[in-house]
Amino acid sequence: MNYYSIDKNIQDIDINVIRLSCSIQLKVLLVAIKENFKEKFNSEQISAELKKDIADVEEAIDFWVNLKIIKIINKLSKKNSKLNIKKDEKNSKKISKDYISKRIKSDEEINYLLNAIETAVGRPLSGTDISVILNLKDGEGMPCNVILMLIRYCVQIGKAATRYIEKVGIDWARNGIDTVELAEKKIQLLNNSRKIWKKFEKIAGISDRAPTKKEEETIFRWFNEWNFSESMITEAYERCVNKKGAYILSYMDGIVKKWHTQNIKKLSDLNNSKKNPNKKKDIDRPSYDLEKYESFNIFE
Repeated sequence: MNYYSIDKNIQDIDINVIRLSCSIQLKVLLVAIKENFKEKFNSEQISAELKKDIADVEEAIDFWVNLKIIKIINKLSKKNSKLNIKKDEKNSKKISKDYISKRIKSDEEINYLLNAIETAVGRPLSGTDISVILNLKDGEGMPCNVILMLIRYCVQIGKAATRYIEKVGIDWARNGIDTVELAEKKIQLLNNSRKIWKKFEKIAGISDRAPTKKEEETIFRWFNEWNFSESMITEAYERCVNKKGAYILSYMDGIVKKWHTQNIKKLSDLNNSKKNPNKKKDIDRPSYDLEKYESFNIFE
């Protein structure tokens, strides 16, 4: 597990960088600053503090690491870490070689899968790579053809790192994606979400970071479920920044939700709603028509 610390130049953070960060990234930084009094912190500590998914926390930490505001530090001293790494490598090679050779001899499907994956990623698989693949197959029960689809998708989006494949693979397996048809639907949904995020990146001037889970769900709803146009989301973003001075997802969502409930889908609808605000319905008033009263005789 990686441990982190705050860079010494924390006072020099550009305010524009803060404005570009999303809610969870800002919260992670604030908690990291607090935890830094203990000299080091990890993603599990922050996840527990914020009660957020650890994957979202790690993505947020990576955002600050890339900006050199948070830095990765070694968990162990250099001397001890080198010794432990050498021991682990020796042990893992012995275990993985024996286990892998047995699995390949006993299962032609595994043999085919490993060869197909090497072709897909364009490099020989390491012991760690094969361990992850076998865990998805044997531990998570994911079929070989679905594993291959998953890895080809990860290669396609430029995220073929072993850790990423493992995280996504476990998520798929535990959400019941265990057939080619379900994998195709999932990939189509993910590709659609990526396109939508690209649209929003341009609107909000965001670059070089992936959306958080909350951003992904919210922005997908705006574009795909509620069918708002880019121009309307741009308008919501500008109103948010003008009012709050920064991009705040929850505030933007409030604006878009209001438009959705009022069935305002276009800028022209928005302009018309300003010109012709809803009039209050006339309240029924008592009638004072004397002729009507004269036509009745309550004493009859």
